[in-house]
Amino acid sequence: GENWWYRRKCNKKVKYVGARDQMVRMRDGMGVCSWPDPPWGGGESYYGMWREDQPNMHGLFRWFDGDMYMGEWVEGKMQGYGIYTYSSRGKHPNDRYEGGYFQSQRQGSGIYFYAGPN
Repeated sequence: GENWWYRRKCNKKVKYVGARDQMVRMRDGMGVCSWPDPPWGGGESYYGMWREDQPNMHGLFRWFDGDMYMGEWVEGKMQGYGIYTYSSRGKHPNDRYEGGYFQSQRQGSGIYFYAGPN
């Protein structure tokens, strides 16, 4: 869900394709990391910029339930401007929030768009 923030370390069940800092063997630069299998994933993925092995700057995270966040990241947390889109099968089907985040929580100004009943 939306209060989730990135703290998972890549392990054998995680797939990563992208830039690395070879000196310290960390993800650094543009890359894609996916968690294809439970318990760590079940279809979750992050596509975007990395710094010191954490999402940083701009990226897109997709949760296993279909929710997505596209926006700014700082040290693995949703921070700055972002767009959170709820999946069509969740508790807020197709709703969307556009606005500020701080430490993976909505903060500051933003707009919530209600999709309404289907």
